[in-house]
Amino acid sequence: MAAVRRALLTLPFVLALIHCAPAARAPHAVASSASVGTRHRPPPSPPPAAAPVPPQPPPAPPEPPPVEEEPASELPGVYDSVAALCTEFLNRAEARKGELTEQAASHEVPVHAPSCSPHQLPVTFTGDATYRGVSALLVSDGLATHHLLVARLAAGYVATSVTWAWDDPTDPGCPSNVYPTTIESVFVQGGHLVTVIGSATTMYVESKAGAAATEDGARGGLVRTVAWCKGGGRELRCRTHGPPTEQGLGWKMQPNRDWNKRVPWGALPWKDVQAFSIDEDGALRVHP
Repeated sequence: MAAVRRALLTLPFVLALIHCAPAARAPHAVASSASVGTRHRPPPSPPPAAAPVPPQPPPAPPEPPPVEEEPASELPGVYDSVAALCTEFLNRAEARKGELTEQAASHEVPVHAPSCSPHQLPVTFTGDATYRGVSALLVSDGLATHHLLVARLAAGYVATSVTWAWDDPTDPGCPSNVYPTTIESVFVQGGHLVTVIGSATTMYVESKAGAAATEDGARGGLVRTVAWCKGGGRELRCRTHGPPTEQGLGWKMQPNRDWNKRVPWGALPWKDVQAFSIDEDGALRVHP
């Protein structure tokens, strides 16, 4: 996960006050004593008739806003094998070793050796001629650990931007943040590779009268989000639907505030689940 920082640049403004001198008045004309009559000018000619305006075509409808896509995977390109993909990940982590060491020192956490290994995907998948298979990698750059979805195409193995089960000791863990946590399903629809992810966040319930002082109503929650990817050149470009920009398509919540008493997510039912489909053009349709 990469943080984006923006800086505001203020510019001084200079106000210039311009004083204009009043224009000189023309002297009043005085009638000559010899002028006893009034000179009349002929009326002006009427303006020529305007040419008829040809009928104009109706305005074109506004262009739809462009659909924003997720950045390409942290491992762009096509690879001959999963092992080659892991080698690329380790090389990139090694190149960032100095940056990661400084980041760890600022948070007073240790740095470990980077790692990358295949991981059992906890869901089944039925492929087609384009998306022939999917697999998962468990990767760590020495600080953050997460799972990464890999697709097997005709050209080779391609890493997607779909990740889950993040563990980052440098993350402050803000309650409003949303973290991809579980992978619920992977399937092909409308020519796209579709993944349903459970994203963790903080939800709130109304505290009862007389509740303990530590009871603020906060509960761990999981929101049903969707990512769908399609091949483009040597990478898969993915779109997402879910928090923080859109409402999730379902949710579940822990019954207790105490994280030590948490219930496995798989044992809790989804609520308010909304069905959806992905069109050939990449549009997500939510069905009532």
